[in-house]
Amino acid sequence: MFGAFATLFFGFRGTLIVISAFVGALLLLIAALLGLVRDILISLRAVKLEITTVYELPSRKVPFRDLLRLSTYLRIRD
Repeated sequence: MFGAFATLFFGFRGTLIVISAFVGALLLLIAALLGLVRDILISLRAVKLEITTVYELPSRKVPFRDLLRLSTYLRIRD
């Protein structure tokens, strides 16, 4: 359907150009979405690592700065 309209307005060679531009834009959109998902997963893994790191050290004195960081992450997670 899209190709038929493009052929009507641009001719056959123009149709190939329009369709290839459309496919290229679609691939760029998919790449951007995959990059966004990757960044979100990395940040979630960093938050999880931070919480488990603070929790794994109960025998030592945990610095107050780390306790503040932990409370912030727990609030974000709730």
